[in-house]
Amino acid sequence: MRRRGQMRIIEALIACSLILFCHYFLSSSINIVSREEEPELHFLARNLMEVIGSEENLQLIMMGESSSEVLSELLKTMLPPGVFYNITIYSLTSGEILGNASNISGEEFKARSSVSLEGVYTFSYPIVLEKKIPIDVVLVIDRSGSMKDIIPGDEYSKIYYAKRAACNFIDNLNGSRDRVGFVSFGTISNVEVELTYDYEYVKMKIENLAPSGWTNIGDAIADATSLFDNDGREDAIWAMILLSDGRANRPIDEEYAREYALNKSKVAQEKGIRIYTIGLGAKDDLDEELLKEIQTDGYYYSPSAEDLEEIYTAIAEDLIYEVEHDIVVIKVTLLKP
Repeated sequence: MRRRGQMRIIEALIACSLILFCHYFLSSSINIVSREEEPELHFLARNLMEVIGSEENLQLIMMGESSSEVLSELLKTMLPPGVFYNITIYSLTSGEILGNASNISGEEFKARSSVSLEGVYTFSYPIVLEKKIPIDVVLVIDRSGSMKDIIPGDEYSKIYYAKRAACNFIDNLNGSRDRVGFVSFGTISNVEVELTYDYEYVKMKIENLAPSGWTNIGDAIADATSLFDNDGREDAIWAMILLSDGRANRPIDEEYAREYALNKSKVAQEKGIRIYTIGLGAKDDLDEELLKEIQTDGYYYSPSAEDLEEIYTAIAEDLIYEVEHDIVVIKVTLLKP
């Protein structure tokens, strides 16, 4: 339990919210460090700073294999002959030099005119987990009678879209590293599949779901938790994704069922299990407060069952990717002999 708690702290420091893959956010400030009056050179330096600091180019520099080559190619297209340059990009977080390009030698620093600009940039970008941390994830899907209903505006039933979204979620995982389990619940909860690499078998069991009964969220959480207790890998991320279109009303009455579900979720949380919850359909039919209390890493509301696929994709990205944050300084020096 202590180990899982420590992992949760580490995971919480990693990132996010999942942002969606390849969305980049950037802010910057540019200060003139020193320069002699040279309007043309100053214009070139400022323009070069803006281009290097653009989202697209910072992405290439930070994520590419050869940042210096990227810089050199940019400089070839932007600077006229006879202008000497020194470009350095380094991280304020680690002090690491992230990129450098220069055609200046010691003698050439005796140039007649020079311009130096310094820009500070903060940005974030999602990358695949470098450590390739394996994932053990259990899909917990409501199969109560109301899941056969069609939400106004949707073409098919809630269970139809839930099945499709869950199967697509599985397809986002790495079949050689990640395992999937499956629990369904109505009046009673069933462990349909224990944690496995056999994705096709899990998807087949999902496709065979038939809605009936009430909504036993508490036992479903307990059953999902037991899969981690029995076979969860110590080096894996543990995650549970719970989808429901109703209120906890079994076992016994709704008031007891609600507290029962909440208590079972606390047990799961103490074990370091990430819990994502999804509320589907009309809000009047949901206990959103319960779903929000159960979750540890996100509650998602899906007014239309057609939205489920996008939600499951966002959760997959949150599990698969981490967000790297950094603050970098870009120094641009241009000289003319």
